[in-house]
Amino acid sequence: MRMRKLGKGQSVVFCVPDEIRQKITARSQNSGDTAITVAHILEWSISETFADLQRGIWLWANQGRRYQRHEILWDEARVDAEETKLSQTQAEEFLEEEAQTIEVRYRPGHQLDTSQISLDNEHCADAITQKLRQFGGLNLESTTFREEQERELSPEVEQEREVQKPPHATPAGHAIHPDVRAFISRGTVVKGSPAFLFAFQALSDTSAAQYYDVAKFPPSLLVTADFTRTIIPVGKGHTSDLFQRPVQWILTTASSAGVVEQAVVISPYEAQELLPEIRVSRHVSLHLYAPRPNIGYRPLDTLRLHTTPHQPIPRVMPEVFTNELNLFSGQLYMKSMNEYLSVRRFLGLRSADQKDSEPELSGSSTNVMDTETPNLIKFLRVLTMKIRRNCESIDKTHLGRILDHRTLEDSDFANGMDMDM
Repeated sequence: MRMRKLGKGQSVVFCVPDEIRQKITARSQNSGDTAITVAHILEWSISETFADLQRGIWLWANQGRRYQRHEILWDEARVDAEETKLSQTQAEEFLEEEAQTIEVRYRPGHQLDTSQISLDNEHCADAITQKLRQFGGLNLESTTFREEQERELSPEVEQEREVQKPPHATPAGHAIHPDVRAFISRGTVVKGSPAFLFAFQALSDTSAAQYYDVAKFPPSLLVTADFTRTIIPVGKGHTSDLFQRPVQWILTTASSAGVVEQAVVISPYEAQELLPEIRVSRHVSLHLYAPRPNIGYRPLDTLRLHTTPHQPIPRVMPEVFTNELNLFSGQLYMKSMNEYLSVRRFLGLRSADQKDSEPELSGSSTNVMDTETPNLIKFLRVLTMKIRRNCESIDKTHLGRILDHRTLEDSDFANGMDMDM
């Protein structure tokens, strides 16, 4: 940087961090209590510049020798001032070894090839050799020079992660409603009971609810009041985005054929406290569930992992339960083309081969959409990215591509991961 008339209306302030201050103090051999002056800073800057030049002098010399060798090759190929004929043999002489052998690179005591660098003969020393002498590069044994291969390096970007913690809140106490115990013992949900809510209605106090009326989702999947209650709300306009509980434990009842008739998401506290009652129940089963965050994970939406008590006939989840559970929990990947098409029908999206004038399965019972597809897309995007995935991008996932109105193909599904758990 160039500054004019320094000292006449302009001044320079040196801001030295502690790490650099220690280096300056060590070089000037001052005690830690001695004040650092501008002279000390300039001395350290010059010494660091000289050290950097010493580290790179052999690379500079090698590049200079390469230029000299190439210049001789060009002179041999030049016919006259305006014409140059370069044969294949001459062109190949420009080439260099693409990589060093393992022996050359790692053999102990390996010496650099200095056949082209005359350091001992004072009379035949050229400008490059003289510069090496000037920078103390004559002692090959003490140098730490390594031949650097030309390669593409991705730029290193220093990033400091800023963790945004949830605001302080008072945790809500756990409570098991008697109707939840009745559901375990009898296998039926008491209508109108405050112990149960429709799953998406539990998101009514989140920021996603401003885009879509959660009451329009089908009343299939239920959650308990203890599952939704995590903190004590503070003030008007409270949003619970940062305090939503992940979906992990699910209670189900099923018909004699094993088809799930009712599914209820419960809290970990309820699963722990009610486990003895669940084990002896003849009506409900407890299942472990987690949304599929990566295509390398097997799907758990069949609810066949950690079933308590064990059922002789495996439970079968209807399509509407599976779709609602996966969307509510924030599952990002689907296991098959059939499931992909089912989700599109559930959301009321047109298929890839459907014309614009053709209605989207208006008579389908699994279609939650009326005329508000854009609002529904916004709702699901906020729910999945902001609430369930902590603002992580989902653009390249199956669900993200669906929300972007992009079509999936059969090749997008990993067949090896489609086995049910």
